[in-house]
Amino acid sequence: MQYIRYDRSVAYLVGMVHTKGAATLDNVSMDIDNMADVLQKHGFKVHKFMDLTHDELVPKLSDWVSADQVVPSRALFYFSGHGTATGFLCADHKEIKYNFLRAIFRPENQGLHHCLVIVDACHSQSIHKLRKGSSEVQLMKAGITLLSSCLDEKSRMESPGSPFTTALVA
Repeated sequence: MQYIRYDRSVAYLVGMVHTKGAATLDNVSMDIDNMADVLQKHGFKVHKFMDLTHDELVPKLSDWVSADQVVPSRALFYFSGHGTATGFLCADHKEIKYNFLRAIFRPENQGLHHCLVIVDACHSQSIHKLRKGSSEVQLMKAGITLLSSCLDEKSRMESPGSPFTTALVA
């Protein structure tokens, strides 16, 4: 069996404590920091983005490969904050749709071996709609793994910190 060596790993952690018109999520900062600590111990170069507007965040996510001038072997995207049935909310209450993530994290086009997308937000089960038009096998071969914390009709829990993220980093 041949193993892939992950010598270049990059993680983009996006947290939204304050979202216009929505309840403040005080524990998001803790979740982002805990996730960053674990990922750094596993060799990831971590980029944290907190409380950005849509117009501030989109260019940063679109430019994730060139930020380090090297295509990573593996990439991780983690979001903690408010979600909707079709995406997640930025600080200015504008939505980034999950299809946007599908467009930027494409292992077959970027030279990635693996990409993990984790969304810890209300209604985050809808991220699995990225599979629309792709079979589970196609996504696995492409090296994309999707994780979500909530069913579509459920809200994210705070107690302190998200139980989902707490379990991930334990």
